[in-house]
Amino acid sequence: MTSDQCALCAHYRIGRTCAAFPGGIPAVILTGEVDHREPYPGDHGVRWSPVSARAARLAALEAP
Repeated sequence: MTSDQCALCAHYRIGRTCAAFPGGIPAVILTGEVDHREPYPGDHGVRWSPVSARAARLAALEAP
């Protein structure tokens, strides 16, 4: 299962990869267990970025 976090990210690519993790997104990020607005080992400095203004608003509602 892919979390909204990945589905709403501008860096997400089909095949469960992204600019931060071209070899595959770690399961803890895919499931939403880890918030990738924060640094995560191996992400090369690339963090979650909203794919649209609507995605940004949804993320703000879900923020801890």
